[in-house]
Amino acid sequence: MQILREKSPRLAAERTRIDIARADVVAAGVLPNPVISYGRYDLLGGVNTLFDGSQQQQTQVDIPVLIAGQRPARREAAERGVTAVEAQVVNAYAGLLKDTWQLFVKLLAVQEKRVALEQAETELDRLKDIVTGRAEAGAASRYEVVRMEVEAADLRAQTEQVRAEMLDLSGQIGTALSLPGWTPKAEGMLQPLGVSVDLAVLKQQAEAATPAVNAARRQEEAAEAGIEKAKRERWPTPVISLGNVWTNNPYGHGLVRRPFRRSAYFRLWSGSHRQSTGGEAYRHIRAAGPVVRDSGGIGARRGRVAEK
Repeated sequence: MQILREKSPRLAAERTRIDIARADVVAAGVLPNPVISYGRYDLLGGVNTLFDGSQQQQTQVDIPVLIAGQRPARREAAERGVTAVEAQVVNAYAGLLKDTWQLFVKLLAVQEKRVALEQAETELDRLKDIVTGRAEAGAASRYEVVRMEVEAADLRAQTEQVRAEMLDLSGQIGTALSLPGWTPKAEGMLQPLGVSVDLAVLKQQAEAATPAVNAARRQEEAAEAGIEKAKRERWPTPVISLGNVWTNNPYGHGLVRRPFRRSAYFRLWSGSHRQSTGGEAYRHIRAAGPVVRDSGGIGARRGRVAEK
């Protein structure tokens, strides 16, 4: 387990997703940048009907203001995303551990089978020597000697096949642990795990401890946070604008101040936006639903989200 946790490149690749998700948390807390603009207008011809000057210049700063709770919703969705990714990494580790453990159990069984075959081969060689001696003494036929030789050859072939299978399983374990060329040997004894046969107890234990169920729950919670975020993002974002306007020739730097202006960006196609931003979250909930459909709490939450 320690080797798998420290050496597996697949697990290391899964862990990088946690760093990416945490970076999304930082990005979600960033305030929108203000926009600074500068403009200049020159009179090229005709009659100036507004100012006597030949030039007009202006500067402006636009500051978006999030008033609908978009920033907290973004942070909540990003944090739930981190929790979901962490649960998925634990689930991936459990899957790798399960595969490696299965290889270990198979290797342990094959090793015990090889020991049994080697013992049988030794016993068969002893019997073959006895039959051969009896045949030389005239107390047994040549047919019995040939039959013992065939049985011994067949048993040796089975032993070699089991040895090859043992080497193959050892190599698979080494590959799974990212240690190519390493052929470990399994130690221990095969014995029952003592798992309860009560289906209700097994179901309760699975809901509480199975990494796949926990990962599905965290994914569903992240999807719910994504839906809430999409609802917040549908609100318009007001923009506060501050700027100055001045003319040149003949006024120099005489200022015409525009102290305050308010504007807002509206989404004209809110239906399409809702489908694009919230649709993925609803798909995540539908995907996670079958995994946790036997869990009452999650099912109730999914029902409430669907009503919304």
